[in-house]
Amino acid sequence: MHKEHDGPSTAASWPASTSGRGAMNPRWSLITRLRTTTIALLTAVLVLGTAAPPAHAVDPGTVVAAAKTAYDTYQKFSGGQMTLEQATALIVSAINQAKVEIITHIDILAAGEVQACARNAVIGVLDLRNMSPDTAQQFALDATGCATLAQARIGSFGDLFSVDLAGLALNVVGPIALLARAHTHLHLGTPELVSTLRDANTSLKTRLHPSCTYQIHQQDREIQMTCIAYNGNRGSDWSFDGHVDYTTAIAAAMRGTSYLVALAALPQLQA
Repeated sequence: MHKEHDGPSTAASWPASTSGRGAMNPRWSLITRLRTTTIALLTAVLVLGTAAPPAHAVDPGTVVAAAKTAYDTYQKFSGGQMTLEQATALIVSAINQAKVEIITHIDILAAGEVQACARNAVIGVLDLRNMSPDTAQQFALDATGCATLAQARIGSFGDLFSVDLAGLALNVVGPIALLARAHTHLHLGTPELVSTLRDANTSLKTRLHPSCTYQIHQQDREIQMTCIAYNGNRGSDWSFDGHVDYTTAIAAAMRGTSYLVALAALPQLQA
């Protein structure tokens, strides 16, 4: 069992007083003041270290669930299983219910242009049915441009946390753009948008893929599979038939990340 522990304790050692009774040695007085100051500083550090987490520390699973719902709904609409009005109502409802969490995650993005256009799409789609034809068409084009911008950032960001956030933005804006294009009859460019979303999610899946290993326990021939995500999350699974399948371990390790949205979206984005 891995056991976390803090670094070695360093207790301060103070010299014994050599002053006579009833008088304070100047050196001891200085040490006392220094000790008081040190304790005050340490207390301040501990208070800061145990302060509440920042406001953006919300559950990313809520954003992931909203994106999955939006893709699933659009797929049903494009497959003729529901009307445009029904699809719009469900997608708008999913985005609206997760709006606070979505915007919070988008606001963490270092890329200001993706942050701005994704936020605009999340807010704007709530009024899609009330927009004039010209306004709705511009909104659809802006959302499409935002999706292509997020695709570029997924490939160019160096740190995987930013890649993950860009993936969440992509997969929230993507269904919004598809829905808005359907509303405004911008059908000619929709296949290209679908291709963009497919390529972006393929890249996202590749970049965020966890590291997975397995270990065979000789005594009972049990295979233990472990996957570790970029953020340190771990997922494990066991096999007793000699077969190695990381599916469950990956799902556990990647919980709350855009990797799982990519997995859910890709089958729905196939040509």
